Amino acid sequence: MSLAQLFFSFQSSNKKDPFDVDDFVFLPENFAAIKFLKQFLAQEHFSRSHFTSLVIKGSESCGKTHLLHIFAKNSCATFLKAEEVSHLNFANFFQKNKFYILENFDQIKNEELLLNLINSASEACSFLILTTSEEANFKLKDLTSRLKNIFTTEIKNPNHEAMKQLLVNGFARRQIKISNQLIDFISDNIERTYAAIFLAIKRVEFFCSESGKNIKMKDVKELFVAAK
Repeated sequence: MSLAQLFFSFQSSNKKDPFDVDDFVFLPENFAAIKFLKQFLAQEHFSRSHFTSLVIKGSESCGKTHLLHIFAKNSCATFLKAEEVSHLNFANFFQKNKFYILENFDQIKNEELLLNLINSASEACSFLILTTSEEANFKLKDLTSRLKNIFTTEIKNPNHEAMKQLLVNGFARRQIKISNQLIDFISDNIERTYAAIFLAIKRVEFFCSESGKNIKMKDVKELFVAAK
């Protein structure tokens, strides 16, 4: 049984969705995040024995947003926009047993506001998911202490096999024909980060679009070796 079958029982719609479950790549690196996110969103009633907040950590382009949108479809979770948070009346906004998602919470500079948001969600018996690309570094002691008590799960950086799998998936989605040999070469010559993988796919896509032909080894070497 695949990871997708293990965690998702619903069907994707016929309408093309940028966050379609069929386009998400299930890897050992995101297994833990999926597991805890599934458990978190399965909570039907508020209980002090359950965890009411969750932090998902993962580098840029690792799939946090994609994953959250997949799960949000079934849980009716509300995405909060960082730029709109300061205008919310927290006391009247959060609803009991409802799920809320705030991405890149570390980018909110008003630490008192962020602490108030987290506490208000908890007091309202809501469930809150926060995401961050790096270790959050806050000065407000109460906020730092609060975050230490929130369970954190992480999408780890990809190993070599995961990189190749992501490259294959990215090219297939764009209907770009590329050999396994070229996949191996690209994965050997880029950084081991999700952002680097995404950039590599965009580079090849741009080359194929501009040249109107399939990419070959000499082209790949120019793109990923000569450009260094």
